[in-house]
Amino acid sequence: MSPPQEITNRPSPLPENWLKKFFRRADLKTSYRDLEGVRHFHAETMRGRIRSLQMRFAEAWKHFDHAQALISESPKSIPNLVRQFVLEIYSFNNALLERPVSSDCPMAEFSLPPLDPKILDEYPEIRYVLELRRNSEAMLRLHTGEVDRARSIYESLLNDKPMNKAELLVVYYLGLAACEAQNGVTAEAEAHLENASLAAQTLQKILNQASAAAQLNAFYKFTGNGQKAMEWKLFLNRLSCPQETISLFTLRAEKIYNRCSEKGRLVLL
Repeated sequence: MSPPQEITNRPSPLPENWLKKFFRRADLKTSYRDLEGVRHFHAETMRGRIRSLQMRFAEAWKHFDHAQALISESPKSIPNLVRQFVLEIYSFNNALLERPVSSDCPMAEFSLPPLDPKILDEYPEIRYVLELRRNSEAMLRLHTGEVDRARSIYESLLNDKPMNKAELLVVYYLGLAACEAQNGVTAEAEAHLENASLAAQTLQKILNQASAAAQLNAFYKFTGNGQKAMEWKLFLNRLSCPQETISLFTLRAEKIYNRCSEKGRLVLL
């Protein structure tokens, strides 16, 4: 998912147009190289995000830890607070992708203090990061088998109208598909998968397209729909991005499928 800086015009510590290039070109090597010499915790966060996408988890943790250490160098401000939330979310995603979560693991803290509506109106990126936090909780609850709670969150997120609509709709419909499949409601699960597929076809950023294709390929493969799984594999292979990116997301699809097989149910990564 795109970090919230994609929906704001506020000055960024990243090089000019870096985020747009990162998501639209999905060139991970070049994006990592283009951050060379940039000293800010958000730049370090994005280095970690790239290494996580490359499934180089140990390196990703080094970057995330360094980002945490650099926070004290930045002024206290709403944009930097949002960037700290982004660091937490990407760290969470790295942990979830790196290894399975036990059903009896302690639940991470996802609560946030109430915020003045005026602040939310002035800084719409806060609304977006709060949405990502709720999505993270739903993902974790899927992995720990708390299906009813996960469904409640996904339904609430859909009712609240996602801010980055297509990008988040894919994830929320996939989450609902996982919930319904776990409860044996096959028709509803298939309908949600179809909705996720339709939303994925409207995505404009290649990195988001690759992520959606990997998840859809894995879900359809796990549910026994080989034809749909192959269609999304072909979609991934035809993306206009470096072959390394295609290969990484092909491996990601396999990792998602294997995680679903280990859990015996659909889970998102």
